[in-house]
Amino acid sequence: MRILITGATGFLGKALARGLVQAGMDVQALNHPNGDRVDLTNMDAVRVAMAGREFDVLVHLAGYAFVQRSNPTEFYRVNVLGTENLFEAMLEFGQGQGGMLCTSTAGVYGQQEAPLLAESLVPHPLNHYSISKYGMEQLLRKYSSDRQVTVVRPFNIIGRGQSPLFLVPKLVGHFARRSPSIDIGNLEPVRDYVAVEDFVDVMVALASRPLRNDTINIGTGMGHSVRDVIDCLASLSGYLPELRQVHQHVRKDDISRLVADPSHLRSSVGFSGDFTPLDQVLARLLEEHSGQE
Repeated sequence: MRILITGATGFLGKALARGLVQAGMDVQALNHPNGDRVDLTNMDAVRVAMAGREFDVLVHLAGYAFVQRSNPTEFYRVNVLGTENLFEAMLEFGQGQGGMLCTSTAGVYGQQEAPLLAESLVPHPLNHYSISKYGMEQLLRKYSSDRQVTVVRPFNIIGRGQSPLFLVPKLVGHFARRSPSIDIGNLEPVRDYVAVEDFVDVMVALASRPLRNDTINIGTGMGHSVRDVIDCLASLSGYLPELRQVHQHVRKDDISRLVADPSHLRSSVGFSGDFTPLDQVLARLLEEHSGQE
């Protein structure tokens, strides 16, 4: 199987590229012939990067990621227009006959009453990042007769190499350094935390079989609050810093609960692996971070 992967230099991309290679696949990273990163919003640049490539499946991870104070315009330019440019170039060159495996986000669900979020729910994205990703999903529907497109909605993926701009690596860093205090936002939001290694296992399983037009959650079905994460880190480290709730860290559009219903992943896709418990992931991250200090 020949795989072309976008976003191969990012947190998820690096891990997935390794996993695909270990599974025996021929993996190419999408970049400019001179080695530069490709501007997906520039169709000419995308054509130059795609021309002459031979691959069966396009695994699309590249996108403008959500962090506080991100530029809203870039979400739509990169996540929607950039994805369309990729698909149009793939069709133009007759590539990727096996289809596209594309990452969206669990954030598209928004605020829901259901405790576990199934793919059949009507999405209600609440911020520019999630709205752009849902726009990307809708855009890809128009290509469903040209190529098979499987969209995955990962929940909160955590693991080694993730930017400290995100909550869990930020907290792990504070505990590893034994910071006297941590500035924190809301402690109550509940999330479904997925080890990056488990995300890779699911993606490799999907890439290894014929793709189909589908939408699939990648989540464990277990929810943990921010307070739970802090309590677990305190138990693992034997240390509890002062928690200072800071207004600017509280998001006005924060979702109270985002926990996957993994039934479709388990039954229709046939993924039977065990997800890594949160305490094991945090213990590993804490040990790795402490070793770097």
